[in-house]
Amino acid sequence: MASQRHTPGPGQGLTSTAKGGNNNALSISEHSRAAGIGAETIDDFLDRQPRSVLIRLYEKPASCLAIFRLLPMMARQLIMHMLFLDVPLAADDFLAWIKKEAKKDFDGAVDKLSRLSIVQLKTTGGKQILLLNAVFTEGMRRALTGGGKHRSFGVPCDTEDKNAVDVAFLDQYARTKWETILHYMVGSDNSSTPREPVLYLLRRSNLMQPRSSASSGGGLNITSRGFQFLLEDVNTQLWDLLLQYLDMAEERNMDLVEVLAFLFMLGSLELGRDYSTEELPETQLHMLEDFRDYGLVYQRKASSRRFYPTRLATTLTSSAAIPLLSSNGTEQEERGYIILETNYRLYAYTSNPLRVAVLSLFVTIKARFPNLVVGSITRDSVKSALANGITAEQIITYLTHHAHVQMHRNDPLLPVTVSDQIRLWEREKNRVQQNLGSLFTDFTSQFDFEEVRNYAKQLGVLVWEDDSKRRFFVDEAGNEPRSPVNHFALFSFLLVFRILVALGTRTFFQPDEHYQTTEIAHRIVFGYGFKSWEWSSSNDVSSLSKSYFRAALRNLLHGPIRSILHPLLFVPGYTLLKLTGLDQTSLLVLFPRLQQAVIAAVGDLYTFRLANRVGGPVVAWLATLVNLSNLYTLFTATRTLSNSTEAAITAAALFYWPYVPFFSSRFDVNTFSTVQERVKLQALQSPGCIWQQSAPKETYTDLSDQTEYDRDLDQKQISRLVYDRTLRKSVVLAALACLLRPTSGVLWVFLAVELLVRQLHCLHPKSSPASGGKGKLGGEAEQQEGSVLPLLELIGEAGSFVNILLTTALAALGLALAVDTAYDCLENQAPRGGRLLPALSLVSFLHKNVVSNISIFYGANPWHFYLSQGLPVLCTTWLPATLFGLITALQVDTNAVMRRSLGDSAKRSLAKLVCVTMALYSLLGHKEFRFLQPLLPALSVLAASGLAESYARDPQSIARLRQSATPPKQLWRSLNVLPFWLRAVLLTFQPMAAVYLITVHSVAQEQVPYKLGQLYRQQQLSPPTEPVEFGPDFGRIHNLGFLMPCHSTPWATHLHDQQLVERSWFIECPPPPSSMTPAQKGREYWDQSDFFYHDPIRYLVDRFPYNVDTTYPSAPDPIRGAGENPWDKGWRHSWPSHLVVFESLLKEGTRKAGHTRTLKNLLSLKGYREVGRYWNTPKHEDPRRDGDIVVLAYKGPQSHR
Repeated sequence: MASQRHTPGPGQGLTSTAKGGNNNALSISEHSRAAGIGAETIDDFLDRQPRSVLIRLYEKPASCLAIFRLLPMMARQLIMHMLFLDVPLAADDFLAWIKKEAKKDFDGAVDKLSRLSIVQLKTTGGKQILLLNAVFTEGMRRALTGGGKHRSFGVPCDTEDKNAVDVAFLDQYARTKWETILHYMVGSDNSSTPREPVLYLLRRSNLMQPRSSASSGGGLNITSRGFQFLLEDVNTQLWDLLLQYLDMAEERNMDLVEVLAFLFMLGSLELGRDYSTEELPETQLHMLEDFRDYGLVYQRKASSRRFYPTRLATTLTSSAAIPLLSSNGTEQEERGYIILETNYRLYAYTSNPLRVAVLSLFVTIKARFPNLVVGSITRDSVKSALANGITAEQIITYLTHHAHVQMHRNDPLLPVTVSDQIRLWEREKNRVQQNLGSLFTDFTSQFDFEEVRNYAKQLGVLVWEDDSKRRFFVDEAGNEPRSPVNHFALFSFLLVFRILVALGTRTFFQPDEHYQTTEIAHRIVFGYGFKSWEWSSSNDVSSLSKSYFRAALRNLLHGPIRSILHPLLFVPGYTLLKLTGLDQTSLLVLFPRLQQAVIAAVGDLYTFRLANRVGGPVVAWLATLVNLSNLYTLFTATRTLSNSTEAAITAAALFYWPYVPFFSSRFDVNTFSTVQERVKLQALQSPGCIWQQSAPKETYTDLSDQTEYDRDLDQKQISRLVYDRTLRKSVVLAALACLLRPTSGVLWVFLAVELLVRQLHCLHPKSSPASGGKGKLGGEAEQQEGSVLPLLELIGEAGSFVNILLTTALAALGLALAVDTAYDCLENQAPRGGRLLPALSLVSFLHKNVVSNISIFYGANPWHFYLSQGLPVLCTTWLPATLFGLITALQVDTNAVMRRSLGDSAKRSLAKLVCVTMALYSLLGHKEFRFLQPLLPALSVLAASGLAESYARDPQSIARLRQSATPPKQLWRSLNVLPFWLRAVLLTFQPMAAVYLITVHSVAQEQVPYKLGQLYRQQQLSPPTEPVEFGPDFGRIHNLGFLMPCHSTPWATHLHDQQLVERSWFIECPPPPSSMTPAQKGREYWDQSDFFYHDPIRYLVDRFPYNVDTTYPSAPDPIRGAGENPWDKGWRHSWPSHLVVFESLLKEGTRKAGHTRTLKNLLSLKGYREVGRYWNTPKHEDPRRDGDIVVLAYKGPQSHR
């Protein structure tokens, strides 16, 4: 049986404690565990490995023997009892051999062996038996008995080494290599620098860290963990590094089994013997090169085909001490060599250079003799050690552990004055915090001070401020040159991202994605397409009164409710496809989404700029991360919904919105001013302002002849131009958003009223700039009591604001009136004849959806829908951060906001905007998630603010986010700011959910019309053939009938053939008309889809001919008044060549009592057979759309009746 040796884990070195007294020094092992040294042993590492790795490892007999030596005594006994038996043993048999008090050891041994996959516990016939792993059994037997060709114990060289070395040489070589590493760690004089792989391992192990000083040349400093590492025995030190080496195996693409096998093989080799490298695999050859740096193996040169293991290697799996003392060391030093006096004088009886170097880390060396070092523990020497991360307790423990034998007579062991003073120096360091940076002072006006201070606060570099004396302090990062964000690179990245999402989108979401945008654009370019009720005029021109005014008013109220501006965005794309002939390709479907991807990328860019303006670069990158990873945005941003375009325009408008009055002195003029304007503003600053001092000399203009009052007026004039220009841009974009969707006016009415209220608030004497003496107009002449100049300026500002709003609104209404009238005239009025009447979609929308409340026909939701469902769906994972950011912004005191930076005011405005908009939208009966899309930019900024408040506290992470880098790298840095659980959700759940929504859910609804249209166009290129009755083919398409809930699929944009579109039909669902008969007013409104789904079989029997006419004619005219329901328009249909239905419809049965016929039976009797089935979704939220989409073709006899 092999000798029973056990390897101590890291940290299991010798322990010494103080003798009585007040030192309270912890043992070295306790400090090591606290520092993470010894937190994991090779046993723990093996426990974490999967079974597949362990089984491969057990194929090496040397590995089996090494692992056997690492096991507890009880586990080794179990293995030896079973190793040479051919049958398993019962657990009860083992328990009979051991004492009762050892039962716990037995259970622990079985558990240990099970984790290592050496033993398996099974229950057979009511008894538990222990099965020894067959692979381990074979390997262990070979290790003990010999034999085989495994060569896992190394291959001794069969030729004599002409340059043979002895054991003494190997010990000296190992000592030199190992102490080279230790000397480098402590910074010994004339110490050589190890190779880069060793330095990387020291950094990865947190034994050393890069020096913070820029003048250090990129060197490394020892850490607190590194100092504790020096106190351990060599075996513990070696295993601590080797465990880190094992963790790096996967990073370096090394086979972990080969790495472990080589380590265990080294532990079994004979010291002083040479071994061949020819049998070693590539991984172990690389390890051989690395291990030379640590002194584990010796090779005369790198190309040598033999190597010698040193004592460091052969004792890897042994508890034997490793004698690696310096040649000048003595056994006396091992028992203790330090004498410390109460006057802080220290005497170290040692000649070991390494120990002297360790002492120099916290001792000022005064003199050195052949076997004596004299030094003192001073405040500076201890401070230097503390700066490197070495703690006071580690210093005291080191002195205690290495105290001379004579010191052990004292009680306490160390002088209390010394140990207490070392602890006090540490507390002094921790109590006072130092920050390197710059103090900004001597501002000549409050405006200058607030502008620069707010900018520093926005960058996150402000450390301290004194508002009363106009001074503040910024850290080192505040003086570094700002790396402006490359907006072109950012936009390029965002555009590529959105294009990829657009290319991957294959599913159906909302009918409005097609019927309110691309269907109308397709109709304009190609001349055909479905025009839904939103684009039609319910005003009968031919029956209008002779009064033009009344006719015009009626047309304004009952005209189209959608603006043609949004479909016009897609007209150029369709025109390009038509001219190039590419409309017959898949670009017909993809191109509109690619156009929308560009719009979405613009919205993403302005969301970033808005967040950067509000909260600085950290909030900006977090907002971009939130925006790009938002599940709802991924699903909808590249879809051609008017809400998606509205959200992008709103993001740009919110970026340009000022949020604060001009005279509040908090508007960020530099963000929107041109280069020339900034140069002028710098030149107009007072001489003491840092802006003027930093202005380029070639652009600086000497304005010394101007008075401060004149410069202030000129500066105000330039700033006013920038403010008005920015406000005008925002209002124009807001007007465009309102034209696309009038409900967007809720957002902008609130923001306009809020800004106007803030302007009027400035009229209060305490709020006016002149009254406090700290406003922008700081001259004494303007601060005289009774002066009306500030009042007139504020009134002028409010008047200018109202003027911009009115002029922009009137211009937008004029444009909308012209465009909407032109469209209504061409599409609705001209075909019916009559006079040209004005049309304005904004008025029609408000009249029909708000006043008449027609939208309620499409569904009513509870008042809390947006709060309980809308906001959670829009934010998904980011909901907690959004709520936190929103609540934090709202909690800021209003008066405090008026005095704070622009960012605080903007966040509060955005938070109130979200609350007010959701509250007003909740008053309407019909609600949809997408109606809240314009709030997504504000929600992203609030979520980013919440994340920054919660997690962006690490100065290094914040500094990295402020550095210039590529957008993907910045987003990755932003992701690493978040906690692990949130990163895990973003990298797992979010991508899977997004892929499902854009590629899986409702995919057939989007794909089937395009495939049928494509097949129809292909069939038109070949001559018709005689149909085969009940044949298996798909059948020639003449026309299509969609028996589905209305607008379940796209129409002309996907079918894309005028003849096919005009001959095909689907079930419609228009809202109730504005004028009703008395009979209709007394009945609940039913549309065509309601009649159909009320009794599908009856609908087909009553409204379709009995036989199928194989000429597939157009549908006959409706028969009005034929039904009992006054809403029945008498719809009639002819049977199409192909029917398209959801699978759930085929299961619909008759409503007649006692009948079991299904709609599938009826269609089968008519001659329709299934020719195509397209998977749609596992489960649809609408039961009528459940199951696959099935295409049925008429296969019956030819008939013309």
